[in-house]
Amino acid sequence: MRHLLALGAALSAAPLLSAQQTVALTRPDARLEDPFTRIAAVRELTDGRVYVSDMQDKAVVLADLARGTATPVGREGNGPGEYALPGALLPLPDNGTLLFDMMNSRFLQLGSDGKPGAFLSTPAPRAAPDRRAPGSGFALGGRITGVR
Repeated sequence: MRHLLALGAALSAAPLLSAQQTVALTRPDARLEDPFTRIAAVRELTDGRVYVSDMQDKAVVLADLARGTATPVGREGNGPGEYALPGALLPLPDNGTLLFDMMNSRFLQLGSDGKPGAFLSTPAPRAAPDRRAPGSGFALGGRITGVR
């Protein structure tokens, strides 16, 4: 069972590590007993609570380490307030967060209250031209004249 332990110490030490260095972690300030399987991202809010997205369990929680609680946020799905594969957690102003939903190709807004809001769709990629036929997939402006 994996636990969310000493995240601050581990994350702040990570850029300093190389293959030969070791870092001894001190006793954590707080502990969350709820297990995670594959953490995709962690985002700390200004009051110390953290959003955690778990890709394998397809879950997002708002964890309060001081209280030892983890409140589920949204649920798996394709509708409003839902996500299919939770990934990155990006900061917004006023303690807001954007959750990247990889399977639905969109971002879900999360409030500081742990409630999902609206979603933002990512732009669809432009179709590549068909290389099998000359000129297919391209639009030409104007008229072609003088062709026999």
